[in-house]
Amino acid sequence: MPGGQYQVASTKFHHSLYSLTDSSDVGPEDEEEADAPLRLTPLQKLTVDMCKDEKTIKELIIGRRVGFYKVRGEIGYGTFSRVKLAFHALTRDKVALKILDRMRLDGQAQRLLSREITSMESLQHPNVVRLYEVVETPSRLYLVLEYAGGGDLHNRICNEGKLSDSASKITFAQVLSAIKFM
Repeated sequence: MPGGQYQVASTKFHHSLYSLTDSSDVGPEDEEEADAPLRLTPLQKLTVDMCKDEKTIKELIIGRRVGFYKVRGEIGYGTFSRVKLAFHALTRDKVALKILDRMRLDGQAQRLLSREITSMESLQHPNVVRLYEVVETPSRLYLVLEYAGGGDLHNRICNEGKLSDSASKITFAQVLSAIKFM
């Protein structure tokens, strides 16, 4: 995106890591603690691994990991994107990872995507898929979205046929609620 408007700050935790591992600020009263092995929180360990662990770095390079997310199989695709299932490395939460190839986006597609991201950032409704995070690399843009395991309505109707009256009423009420909110 122009100006890096949606770039995620992945270094905000690094500063605390450097201060934890820097022994120059250890005073004489901290001598015994300095000899003990350093205890990192799970988040700090993951952040260090992303910078230093060869296996984690390889996963980042080949696309098996995006930031804190471990990428699994493909769950959908569109004209400009692929959607893959991913898991947060610490919380194990499932997310949908929408992957966009920046080289395939022309100016108009970039403007539409920018508008989509801005809209999704401001929307928080139980019947609208939530945008958790945007990760930007030189070649790709990753939208980390709420995982909706039931699939979309179109595929459900195509695969299972028409909805029952009661299911139709519930679905229609959810769609109306989301539209009214939006």
